[in-house]
Amino acid sequence: MDSAWHRLGALAGVLIVTVATLFPVFDNGFVYDDTDVIEDGQVIHDPANVFEVFRRPAMYVSSADGSPKAFDTYRPMTLISFFWDSAISGRDPFAYHLTNLLMHLLCVVLVFLLLQRLLGREAWLFALFGAAWFALSPHPNTAQIWINGRSDLFCTAYGLGAILVWRRALVADTSRQRAGLHVLAGLLFLAGLLSKETLLMVVPALWLWPRADASVRVRERIVHTIPILAASGLYLMLRVAVLGGVRASGGGGHVATALRHLAPVELEGLLGALWPRRLYLRFLSDEIGSLGTAELTVLAILLLMTLGALWWFRRRAPVVTWGLVWFGLCLAPAALIAGMLWPGFGRYLYLPSVGLAAALASVTREVLSRLPRWKPALAVAAVAYLAVLGVNLRGWTQDFRDVETLYGATITQNPEGPHAYGWLGIAYRKQGRHEDSIAPLTIAHQLAPNTPRYTHHLLYSLVETRRADAAIDLAKDCVRQHATDAEECHLLLYSSYQMTDPELAIRHLLDCMKSDPNSARCSEALTHALTQHPLRARYRELATQH
Repeated sequence: MDSAWHRLGALAGVLIVTVATLFPVFDNGFVYDDTDVIEDGQVIHDPANVFEVFRRPAMYVSSADGSPKAFDTYRPMTLISFFWDSAISGRDPFAYHLTNLLMHLLCVVLVFLLLQRLLGREAWLFALFGAAWFALSPHPNTAQIWINGRSDLFCTAYGLGAILVWRRALVADTSRQRAGLHVLAGLLFLAGLLSKETLLMVVPALWLWPRADASVRVRERIVHTIPILAASGLYLMLRVAVLGGVRASGGGGHVATALRHLAPVELEGLLGALWPRRLYLRFLSDEIGSLGTAELTVLAILLLMTLGALWWFRRRAPVVTWGLVWFGLCLAPAALIAGMLWPGFGRYLYLPSVGLAAALASVTREVLSRLPRWKPALAVAAVAYLAVLGVNLRGWTQDFRDVETLYGATITQNPEGPHAYGWLGIAYRKQGRHEDSIAPLTIAHQLAPNTPRYTHHLLYSLVETRRADAAIDLAKDCVRQHATDAEECHLLLYSSYQMTDPELAIRHLLDCMKSDPNSARCSEALTHALTQHPLRARYRELATQH
């Protein structure tokens, strides 16, 4: 019994289970940079700015005063959705979570339709399993649990819509119909790219689309994707115009680091998606950065062996191969951020997991076809696996309720890790809870004394709570340990000593300028000290001596 009504009912069941699992998201507030964009930001709450997002980098909306911030992303289609949510619920999180949940459900439906096209309509139960896995997999769902992770949702929805229309265009009855569908596919793909740039990595996977006739030449496959290629070219031109270049990396050194980290990122992403760890705030800069050359080499060899196995089995299991190629290509850009301190790794698995869903669905079909007697037991195992994912997903959703539950869950799982303490303390500072921020920032500083970020924030908290002696002692220690990144510490010591010890005060400003000639704040303070300060004559004399 595989009528359209049965397929529709089964898919509706998956969607209902997904909503029930994720429903606690409506109790959640703002985490990460949701606060900068929604709660404290001004841009998305003024409809007059809606067209401005097409002329600015994406981080423009994170600024409280509307001023742009330099960042190499261009995502106007995602940003537009925030204006709609703001019109509905202002600075209340309800509409933002509702949009994310609806977009996730749409992506689940599109994944189901894509898997049906890949596997055949008669294999719809396997397509349903793949879609259910995509719906309930905890790591990828970070993209919709965290409001500002929605760029992955919009990118995936537009991208899958474009692919489904593109495949329909290739079998259209008339040239006119084919042309119209090609234009629609190109526009949808462009919208996906304007939601998030990683959709570009899908293009090579489309060239490798599994076909019954494997003899189709690569050139012909590329010709078939002309609408997709045209959309990609137009996006790159817009990106260059707005950002002043492609600006997809921090230069050659950054790319080299990303290549070294590619194997562990891919393998960790695969394992995390299939069997997620409760510790979902992954600080890859520490984890991968601690790997030695030998370990990175072993992981690279393992990745190459995996690629070789995929090539070997490409004809026997074309959908599995295609799905894993999609996964690997779409996850590869995450290696660019693997060397940075960034905890939101799970969201980067959202688009790649479309390919993994296809691979899982195809593997499940192959296993059942070879082991028909085990069908009941395998069905129970599949349902149990989905249930485990769903239970984990519900727990993760609740952990994202606020910054205390979010970072607290990570501290519970990894009490020796400094970053959750540090981010919790920084979040408290942003909320004006300076007294509360001191304890977690102190722990972060003790666990990671070589990380100036936590030292600086702890310094601010000590000053804001009038712990002057402790602040001065910390600033002195900061200057010794972070000679090239001690601007804040030098400024504090300048402020502390300018009346009691002018020579020591001016020395800190001069040391700051020496360690960082581009420090605008130290330069401004030095100019003020030499031209406007009551002790300016003495300061000029001391500056000349030094």
